[in-house]
Amino acid sequence: MLIIGTISSFLAGHKKLFVTVVILLCIIILSNCISGASQADLRGELYAGSHTCRKCHRQVYDSYVQTAHFNTSGDSLPVSVLTAFGAGKNVFRFNDSTEVVMEHVDGRYYQSYYRSGRKLLSHPFDIVIGSGRKAQTYLYYNDKKKISQLPISYFMAEHAWANSPGFPPAEAKFDRNIPSYCLACHSSYVSVNQTYKGVVMQEEFEKGKIIYGIDCERCHGPAFAHVEYFTNRPNERQAKFITSIRGLNRVQKNDLCALCHSGFRDVQQSLFKFKPGDDLNNFYIPDFGRLDTANMDVHGNQTQLMMASKCFQQSNELTCTSCHNVHTRERDDMAIFSQRCMNCHQQVAHSFTGKSEVLENAIQTNCIDCHMPLKASSAITMLTNQQTSAIPDYIRTHLIATYERESKQFLDSLLKRRQ
Repeated sequence: MLIIGTISSFLAGHKKLFVTVVILLCIIILSNCISGASQADLRGELYAGSHTCRKCHRQVYDSYVQTAHFNTSGDSLPVSVLTAFGAGKNVFRFNDSTEVVMEHVDGRYYQSYYRSGRKLLSHPFDIVIGSGRKAQTYLYYNDKKKISQLPISYFMAEHAWANSPGFPPAEAKFDRNIPSYCLACHSSYVSVNQTYKGVVMQEEFEKGKIIYGIDCERCHGPAFAHVEYFTNRPNERQAKFITSIRGLNRVQKNDLCALCHSGFRDVQQSLFKFKPGDDLNNFYIPDFGRLDTANMDVHGNQTQLMMASKCFQQSNELTCTSCHNVHTRERDDMAIFSQRCMNCHQQVAHSFTGKSEVLENAIQTNCIDCHMPLKASSAITMLTNQQTSAIPDYIRTHLIATYERESKQFLDSLLKRRQ
């Protein structure tokens, strides 16, 4: 009480000093808050974080967060996968003595390796890769500051656990390390320290320091200056301090998508450094060879396949965004995509024109299943529980062409449905 009384008496006699101290404290606190806000994004002070976009772009933001791009990675499992942790569903058996069990322990989910009934090791589902539309695979942080892939993935098409793509069919492999350039197409940023031992690059990841999914700033560039400018000028309508996709030329637009949709390539520098408008050849070692579309897998090579198409080669304007509105989840809406085909192909003569009203009406809302059919991927296959033959993932080819076999199957199916 004596100390409190002494302090009170001192402050009462030094009001100016008291006011000065209070003002200084307020300035320090405000400065720290501003500094903290600018550093809130893991990528640094130039970034605002995609959540800040919603204030002015609510409709676009709310639509985009439903897309596969935004949800291509995360830290939580969807309901369809959680139900597969139930008894009788949560075991993947390699053989009679070896199995991986999906376990829920103390609020966390694990893949545990058992041999002859004895648990040998267990690792958590730390990072979820894949939007959950077709399949998901899972990663964990290991004790060597690496990120490794779990041996068991989930195949939505089969509603079953499956051996992760490329993993050995007879043994549970927990030691496949994932490099940062893989995460560069499934996240917007991951904190990684890169060092070299001779010519070999070593990577160490900081646990939990990741920005999941492909966010707004990954495609539009750093937005802190943009957000700050329009926060102070809410009535301003001329875009500033942000990359508008419309302002990019054709090569730059396609490079932006090709960063992740041009297959596995040799990397020159971190893909996280790529910003819209950059030259992709500064990030991947250029491939000047002729495109071998006949042997090109449909997984990940969408850009090359599109560019090999006559539609692309005979156009001066066609880009990925000519057909795709990336802000909206529309990938199964064939009518929308077909309408975009008709923007260029308004007059098309088919062999059955005038012969089959059923087919004529049907193709008005679906160009895609004939000219961009689903093709089996050899790169992404799933081996389900104790099966000997892997099931391929079917991905829509972006080599726009005439496919006689697939077209006949599609048209025959239409006629059968009408009978």
